[in-house]
Amino acid sequence: FTFGGTVVNLPPYITSKMISAFKQLDLGVIWKVNITSPDPSRIMTSKWIPQNDLLGHEKTKLFISHCGKNGQYEALYH
Repeated sequence: FTFGGTVVNLPPYITSKMISAFKQLDLGVIWKVNITSPDPSRIMTSKWIPQNDLLGHEKTKLFISHCGKNGQYEALYH
């Protein structure tokens, strides 16, 4: 899940709601964001993620993005 490079810091109440939603999923989540994950076994957070590599990974099931041009092209390719 990524907001791209335009959203650097999210307000705590939004971050909390996102984490709560992610915890309800039966999937692991990789989230590009500037916070430390409260549950690293289920939600991996990082300031930078190699998006193209992640999209090409065989276990990637869903890609949620801000729909920037590069992300769209990479998603279509994979």
